[in-house]
Amino acid sequence: MITMPLYSYHNQSLKIIKMKNFQSNIKINGFTDSRTCCDRCGKTGLKGTWNIDTADGNYFLGSSCIKKGWQMTQPEFTAKVNSDKSDRLSKAKKEFNASLEGRFYREYIGSDKHGQDIRNFGFGYVLKLIKPATDLRNQICENHNVKFV
Repeated sequence: MITMPLYSYHNQSLKIIKMKNFQSNIKINGFTDSRTCCDRCGKTGLKGTWNIDTADGNYFLGSSCIKKGWQMTQPEFTAKVNSDKSDRLSKAKKEFNASLEGRFYREYIGSDKHGQDIRNFGFGYVLKLIKPATDLRNQICENHNVKFV
């Protein structure tokens, strides 16, 4: 078990976060440019950080610290990012498709009724009709950190 300090500049004060197990599995939740300080090394001014979940908690790390901490090459890191993104997208799609709004959306869009509604009532009517599904889809995308389901 490897213990390495993590640094966090939350609330303008430096606090050390101990990460106990770099051998544990990580889940990469995505990249953000809203956090530009690495929780592991304390480096500031980064273009952004990767939000990750570990057995020890949730952290924002630079890609170099993730690769060093979990002994990954760049291709392994890229594969992990893509794999975790694919998992999030799959879960989001499954959640949307299982909902009543998702089932309605899938059955309605492209159907004869959809075409008739556009011709008879206009696109605005269709947008109002599918709004609950669109709102739910947007919420699911936000919850799973994906762009589109």
